[in-house]
Amino acid sequence: MECDYTIIDRPYHSPKALENGTPESKMAVIRMFGLTMEGNSVMMNVYGFLPYFYIAVPPHPSHIDDWDLCKAVQSELNLKLRGRVRAMEQVENYVLSVDIIQKESILSFHNNQKIDFFKITMALPKHVTPARDILEEQGINIPGLGMRIFQTYESNIVFALRFMIDRGVQGVSWIEVPAGKWVKTSPSISNCQLEIDCYFEDFIAHKPDGEWIKMPPLRILSFDIECAGRENAFPVADLDPVIQIANIITTYGEAPGSETVRNVFVLGSCTSIVGSDVR
Repeated sequence: MECDYTIIDRPYHSPKALENGTPESKMAVIRMFGLTMEGNSVMMNVYGFLPYFYIAVPPHPSHIDDWDLCKAVQSELNLKLRGRVRAMEQVENYVLSVDIIQKESILSFHNNQKIDFFKITMALPKHVTPARDILEEQGINIPGLGMRIFQTYESNIVFALRFMIDRGVQGVSWIEVPAGKWVKTSPSISNCQLEIDCYFEDFIAHKPDGEWIKMPPLRILSFDIECAGRENAFPVADLDPVIQIANIITTYGEAPGSETVRNVFVLGSCTSIVGSDVR
């Protein structure tokens, strides 16, 4: 039902989560909120997924080794980020890795030819924007190639959306975590009935098709707010008091009239309202 992320200061003690030099000081954790078919609320903390973006590999002499080129980009970008990122966002390494992969750009016509790109993997999502600004505005100095400015690719994709795209997660769809691939979060930090930890490659995202098109008993809150507004003026929050908030909680799939909550919060006194719990 919901997907976001948070930054934690503690390490996740799993060899998988610490691959590729994931920093132990800070890391981004994806949080997925949902509901089981039995109606139990779940929060799933997903570890190990890292933010990244691309830049094209510039033409370079054959004697410059690809590994040396990747390390040069990583070192130079790390150096410039140390002087740009605020203290509260600092980590030991901003750029965790730089790898060369083949991709196809959708900018202009390339006759479907793939070219070499640097895949730049960052420590935290908030480091992507300053890295992009450095590469596009200032450039970096690469030994043997000099100062270069780069066009970045996929550097403006929101981290949680990047995660959903890469893992094939669709909105309002079912997620399955096989037995043995998750542990209970300890201590729990949410109000969900079940809170678990897993690694980002260990869950299954099902497409909403066949048996996976079913819906759980979602609890739906519908509410309406009434204000004591001024004459001929639309209510403004800092001037016009809220005098009533009416609420109904229903469960998806149940017949009308089966509401579990039907109340209205009132400022001051109020006469009784038929069918509603006045508070």
